[in-house]
Amino acid sequence: MMWLLWLQAAALPVADAVPGEEVLVVRGDYLLLRHLVATETLPASTSGDLRLLRVPGGARTILLTETDQRELIRRRLPNVKLAPQQPRTLRIDFERAMGATSRTCFELNQPVAAGEPIDAGGATPIACDASRQRVRLSYDLASRAPVSAVALAAGSYLGPVALPSLLPQPTGQTMTLRTRVGPMTIDRAAVLVQPGRAGRHAFVRLSDGKIISAPLADDGGPHDTQ
Repeated sequence: MMWLLWLQAAALPVADAVPGEEVLVVRGDYLLLRHLVATETLPASTSGDLRLLRVPGGARTILLTETDQRELIRRRLPNVKLAPQQPRTLRIDFERAMGATSRTCFELNQPVAAGEPIDAGGATPIACDASRQRVRLSYDLASRAPVSAVALAAGSYLGPVALPSLLPQPTGQTMTLRTRVGPMTIDRAAVLVQPGRAGRHAFVRLSDGKIISAPLADDGGPHDTQ
C-alpha cells in the first residue's frame, strides 16, 4: 500500500518583511526545486524543474523558514540529501499570469492565539484594502494552514490569504475505527500517526500496534470500513 504525499499547498499566507529574510520572485504558479536548491548540487538524474508546491488562487506571497524549505525538499525527494541554497527565512513573491482571477482578502472573525492555525471558519472574506496593515503570518506544513506569529484580535486584517476549509485532526488524536462484518459492527480505538483530513485516508495505529490506512469520516466521527 502506498501513501501519496499531497504536495499542493492548501494555504499559503501573505508574509510581512522580517529581519534577515531573502526575497525570491517566482514567475508562475509553481515553486520549483531549482528555486530552493542550487542546480549544480543536484544529482544528474534530478531535474531542477521538479515542482515542490503550487500556490493556490488568491495567494501572492509566502514565507518559508529554513526548516520549511528542508521539509518541502525532503517530502519531494526523501532519498536524496539536499540543502537549501539560502539557509535563512525566504520570502517568495509569485508573479501571477495576466488575466488571473481577482484576489480575495480576509479578516479574523474571532481571536487567535499565537501559533494557532487559521481555517476558513475563523475568518470572513472582505474586499481587499491596500491601506490596511496586514498581520504577520507563517505557514505550517503539518496543518497546511497559515499560523499567527502573535496573538491576534478579531477584526485583524489577513490580506489575500488562502485558507483551508477545515484543519486536519492532529497526530496522536484518538479516533474510533468502525468495521462492519455482515450484520456485526466492531468499534476499535485507533490513534492517528499523521495529521488526518476529513474525507481522506490517513494512517492510524491500532491497540495491537498494527498500522493501517483508513478514511476519516467527513464529520470527523467514526468511519465504517468493510
